[in-house]
Amino acid sequence: MIIESVYLTTEQAATYLGVSETLILREFKAGRLAGFRPAKRVVRFTREDLDAWMTKGRVETDAHRRVNNGYVMGPTRGRRRSVAGVTEASARASA
Repeated sequence: MIIESVYLTTEQAATYLGVSETLILREFKAGRLAGFRPAKRVVRFTREDLDAWMTKGRVETDAHRRVNNGYVMGPTRGRRRSVAGVTEASARASA
């Protein structure tokens, strides 16, 4: 009879997320990844904790940036650009 454990080893966690074991241990030691330490040299992780850690590190791409008051905040170094291509200054000048 095979019993599937709820807890994953460091190797299994790394395989599950597609990252290195070193990254898993580094994040655990830094307190950014939750896990259990049942013995001094043993660390275990749940899939829920691993999924939460991955979700927390999500970065929006340009395609997913939010539209804010008709302007797209993007890689414009703090300057606003219009969604329709009309700048704020030119919109005021034509009004």
